Amino acid sequence: MNWNVVLIKGETIKGSSYHHFSGGKGANQAIAMARLGAKVNFIGKIGDDEYGKILIEYLRNEKIDVKGIKVEPSMATGVAFITLADGDNSIIFIPGANHSVNGAYVEQHKHLLKESDLVVSQLEIPMAAVEKTATICKEYDIPFILNPAPAADLSSNLLEKVTYLTPNSIEEKSIKVQHVAGLENKLIVTAGKDGGICS
Repeated sequence: MNWNVVLIKGETIKGSSYHHFSGGKGANQAIAMARLGAKVNFIGKIGDDEYGKILIEYLRNEKIDVKGIKVEPSMATGVAFITLADGDNSIIFIPGANHSVNGAYVEQHKHLLKESDLVVSQLEIPMAAVEKTATICKEYDIPFILNPAPAADLSSNLLEKVTYLTPNSIEEKSIKVQHVAGLENKLIVTAGKDGGICS
């Protein structure tokens, strides 16, 4: 069923179904790599709530090492609400404990990064943590893949340290305005069900 939806402020519309899944960009990326046979370590934070317990058990069941995950007792686990309409989706992301992942926390887990063949991140954690991760990867010559979502301004310094960027077509437009040497060779633009496009 396809809907053409225009939501007016204060309006309520009727949906057709509701589902709850564990995931998030970071978790989904980790699980995909684990299912492909990689040994995956996950660095991040969750809240001391039911969502956090469900998520960490989900990752363990997928054979992902969760020793890099810390429970923040005073915070909620990050969540995202996804609405589907007219064949496309919209996402509202609430970072929760993700927002407390900072550069110092990444530094505490530097040993995990140094042991890695590849590091993957996204922007559901603060930019300082992403930049610290990129710096460590650059220092130890570890390939670093960044999914620049949710969309945000990326510094030239960060872009120069990234091995590959995986924006969608909307995020790509904001990135391409930046004049970083070789940036076009780092882009793999995701295209939903159509896969990806290398620049």
